[in-house]
This record gives sequence, C-alpha cells and structure tokens, in this order.
Amino acid sequence: MWHRRRRSEDAGGEVVSEASALLSGTAIDRFRERGIVATTPSWLLVNALAHAQPARLHEWAIGGVAGRPTNLDASLARLSRLILDTACTDDEIRSLQRDVLVPFELSLLGGVGRRLAAADLEPTMAKVIAGLDGGG
Repeated sequence: MWHRRRRSEDAGGEVVSEASALLSGTAIDRFRERGIVATTPSWLLVNALAHAQPARLHEWAIGGVAGRPTNLDASLARLSRLILDTACTDDEIRSLQRDVLVPFELSLLGGVGRRLAAADLEPTMAKVIAGLDGGG
C-alpha cells in the first residue's frame, strides 16, 4: 500500500512540475532535457516566447545557445527577432506578451485555433503581432 501512495505522490509532483513549467514558459527547457526537440509543437515555442524575460528574448534573437544550434534554436531566434522588431523596450515587450502572445498561446493550447504546423507558425505569429489575425 505504501508503494502505491509513493508512486501517486511522485506522479502528483510531476504534474505540478509540468504545470509550473507551462505557466513560467520553461516547458521548452523540459523538452530539451528529455531530448525532444525534433518535433516541437508550435504551442511550446509560443509558450516560451510569451513568458520569456526580455533578456532571454534578446539572447535567443542573437542565437545565444550553448552547443550546436538545432532547428528549435533557429525558430526561437527568428521568432524572438520578430517580437523585438515590434517591441523595443522591456515594457513594450511585456505588453506584447501579455496582450498578444499569451492569448495566442491559450488559443493554441485550448484547440480553439487550428492545429498549427511549425512551418506556419512564423507567418501566423507575424499576423497576430500585427493585429491582423485573432490567433485562429
């Protein structure tokens, strides 16, 4: 009986960790730790961008990653530059994240918008940032 409870507590802790990573925008780091980068879902990139500190966006934009860059790193760099081309100051970045990227992220997570292929993310995000598309 004790073993069952222990496994349940471990699973509960894992759920809490996953939820915390999602809310803090660090779910992408958990994917990296597990080696899951080849098939990164679009929502995961938007989650990272919607919650990243401005300094991290700048780091991604210039390709500041340790080791050999991946397709994920290239996507983060392009999308970070897209954000930084629109929002220059930290306050503008946070406003864009709060008012545009978080709602876009939630639409992807909630399935309200269509399933977004990775190849379609950049042009769709550009429209969303420009205010031409509601994210779906």
